[in-house]
Amino acid sequence: MVAASAMVATSMLHLKRISCGALLLSVSCYLLLVLVLLVFPEHRISISSDLRRPLLNNLVRDEAGGQVSFDRCWGKRVYVYNLPAQLNEGLVKKCDKQLVCWLDFCRHLENYGFGQAIDRSAGWYATDAYMLEVIFHSRIRNYSCLTNDSSRADALFVPYYAGFDALQYLYSGGCVKTMQDRHGVELAKWLEKQAGDAWKRWNGRDHFMVMGRTSWDFAVARGSWGTGIQGLDHVANMTTLYIERNPWKENQVAVPYPTSFHPSNATQLNAWIRTVATSRRKYLLSFSGGIRATMKDATSVRSTLLRQCQKRAELCVHVDCGGSLKCGHDPRPSVAKFLESEFCLQPRGDTATRRSAFDAIISGCIPVFFHHDSAYSQYVWHLPSDPGSYSVFIAEESITGGGVDVVEFLSSLPGERILELRSSVVSLIPRLIYRMPGGENGSGFEDAFDVSLREVLRRITGRKAGN
Repeated sequence: MVAASAMVATSMLHLKRISCGALLLSVSCYLLLVLVLLVFPEHRISISSDLRRPLLNNLVRDEAGGQVSFDRCWGKRVYVYNLPAQLNEGLVKKCDKQLVCWLDFCRHLENYGFGQAIDRSAGWYATDAYMLEVIFHSRIRNYSCLTNDSSRADALFVPYYAGFDALQYLYSGGCVKTMQDRHGVELAKWLEKQAGDAWKRWNGRDHFMVMGRTSWDFAVARGSWGTGIQGLDHVANMTTLYIERNPWKENQVAVPYPTSFHPSNATQLNAWIRTVATSRRKYLLSFSGGIRATMKDATSVRSTLLRQCQKRAELCVHVDCGGSLKCGHDPRPSVAKFLESEFCLQPRGDTATRRSAFDAIISGCIPVFFHHDSAYSQYVWHLPSDPGSYSVFIAEESITGGGVDVVEFLSSLPGERILELRSSVVSLIPRLIYRMPGGENGSGFEDAFDVSLREVLRRITGRKAGN
């Protein structure tokens, strides 16, 4: 036994020596390579400028002083195209019924697209769910790693307000006669003529764009709802961000709906999180929303859930947003009930996703989903990969045909499980909200924009590498 122990000890010592020797050799080789590249720059290994990811690309040499420093923007440089005004800011200037004759949305554009202030000191605004293009554009202008040289960019942003441009096709209401399949053609022409080598280098695969509506608003044949912009090759080649994606489209990514909470700093964020954490949850569950015109039959998920909720009014509260109460631009009625509820029901509406899901999460209310496309196949950058860590799932058919009573089901969950879920939900709040522009380096937290841009850069790097 002693001999065996001695052999093991000797072997371990030998392995440690080998490991240490290998480590010292690796460090020595690295330092030698740095020295060679700095002293003899003419002998640097030639690597394609389009795949500039060598080991030392994050080191920058100061030619004047011979200093070597870390490049904090390595792999993170973004070039923003200067598009003609009629493709972005010129569109929003037509907010007073010029773009759509019956629609005035000017108030929604105030405060960088966050809308009119409800309580500016606390970070609350009357935010429209479709302002993402303006919000994202406002934030990226303050991004610390912008470059004016498109050849140095790791990603190129196309600030086209596709959602606003789509209004004239989606909601014209007879004001004008338009051809839906022409939507986006002017952008494609401009990219062909003006982007030049920057576009051709990767055929647009290193470009990205934000389209502030659901994917379904931009994919349709003429004569029905939607526009034809997704059929353009230029759009299909780019990474496109939506508030709801088509899960079968490889180039599409979903990012959170804008809620009404937009703190400008960590102090406002932490104050709200304390409110959420200490709120008394006197209801087991709540449901905010109305019954859609196409879902009024007694067998629909929404109708069934509403009936179940109304039968147990002491446990379930309903905020009816279908009548005079317009929850979309005044978050207070919904958020007040979400703060008092353990769970928030999130059935599908006109499409699979709901802004209400994000309003609920930032209020510490555990979301209950009934379809995978309501969250799990959508927000893969912003929500945990394990749905059960922050939400409850009940299949739609279990409600409409399986006889599952949602109130009874949620009542059966142990208190410890509820506390675990809420803790996870509260931890998600920072990465699901959009911070007020300005003070990017001193905000103290990473928000939905930061997460989105970081993952866009990572995704584009992978596309260039063929992954």
